[in-house]
Formats: sequence, structure tokens, C-alpha cells
Amino acid sequence: MLEVRDGTLVVDWRRECDADDDARLTLTAPAFVSLEINGAGDVKADGFAGGDFDLLIRGAGDIDLSGRVDGLDIRVDGAGDVDAVGLAAKHVEAVISGAGDVDVTASDSFEGSIRGAGDISYGGDPAKVATKVAGVGSILRR
Repeated sequence: MLEVRDGTLVVDWRRECDADDDARLTLTAPAFVSLEINGAGDVKADGFAGGDFDLLIRGAGDIDLSGRVDGLDIRVDGAGDVDAVGLAAKHVEAVISGAGDVDVTASDSFEGSIRGAGDISYGGDPAKVATKVAGVGSILRR
């Protein structure tokens, strides 16, 4: 099922697909400002060109992002791996509250926090860096 709720495109596979189906959805739009995964899913998104982008994973998923953005906010509240090395961002905030790995590139500022289990790695040369680990994991500069 596809529908728009309060300006958000909602994709609900539960009623449309059997568990054994390999479902695929391709979206083309002038801009995406956020992506929220509730459940399980793998996402590849490319062609970002400015603006801010928010990613929230509440479930499980492997995410691959590329392009460039001004601000990138990543939250992993379930279990997920985010490869955003190819997404050049000026400002990055990455938080793992579940389990997962996040890999990002930041040019101006980076803020990372782990409250669960996982690893965050960041590249680029951000002038401002803040990290906090209150779980099992590490935050490392690549």
C-alpha cells in the first residue's frame, strides 16, 4: 500500500507481500528530507544534492547513501548498518540506541553517541567533534 499521510509517503508491505516475496520499490523525487524505517528493509539512496536529511531506523536494515547534504542526522533505534561514506555532509549527528554500525563523512562538525551496542566511524576533517559512548562500542575517526 502506498499513501501520503501529512506530507509523508508511507509504504506498507504487510498487506501486499508474502514473507517469501522479494519486494522492490523505486522512487524518483526532486528531494527527500527524511527516511524512517519501521520493520525491516534495505535502502539504497543516491543523488542527494544539498539540504538536510534525517534517517531513523526502528527495526532492521542496511542503508547505503550517496551524494551531498548540508546536515545529516542518523538515528538507529533498532538494528541497522548505515554506509554513508559516499554522502558528503557538512554537519553530521549519528546516534545508536540499539545495535548497529554507522559510517559517515563530515566536513565541518561531527557529533556521535552510542547508547547501545555498535560502532560509528567518521571521515573528513571536521573542525568540531563531540563523542559519547555509554554502551558497548566505539567511535573512531577513519
